[in-house]
Amino acid sequence: MIFMKFKLIAITEMITTLLFIIGVLEILAMFMKIRVPTVVLTLTIILSIVGSMSEFVKIHKLRKLAYPLIIIYCFIIMPVIGEYIHSKILNISFAVLSFIVIMIFIYKDLIITNKENNSLAK
Repeated sequence: MIFMKFKLIAITEMITTLLFIIGVLEILAMFMKIRVPTVVLTLTIILSIVGSMSEFVKIHKLRKLAYPLIIIYCFIIMPVIGEYIHSKILNISFAVLSFIVIMIFIYKDLIITNKENNSLAK
C-alpha cells in the first residue's frame, strides 16, 4: 500500500512538471507566433485532467475534483458558448466574468489548502 502511494505521488509530480514545461513552451510559441499543433493542446488538456484526478485520489478532498471541471469548462464549454454569442462585447464580458469566478475559487482553495498544511505541520 505504501508503494502505491509513493508511485501516485511521483506520477502526480511528474505530470505537473511536464505540464509546466509544456505550458512554458506553448507561451513561447504564442509569442513567436508559431501555431501549436492541436495534438499538443489535446495532450495538455488530457494531462491536466489526469493530474487533477491524481491529486484528488492522493488528497481525498472533494474540492480537488472541481479542477477537471474547470479545465473542461475553459477549453470546451466556453468556446461553444462563445460561438452562440454574436456580440463581441458580451463574449468578452462572459469570458472575463468566468475568469474572475474561477480565480476566486482557486484563491479560496489555495487558502484552505494552506491552512490545512499549516495545521498538519504543527
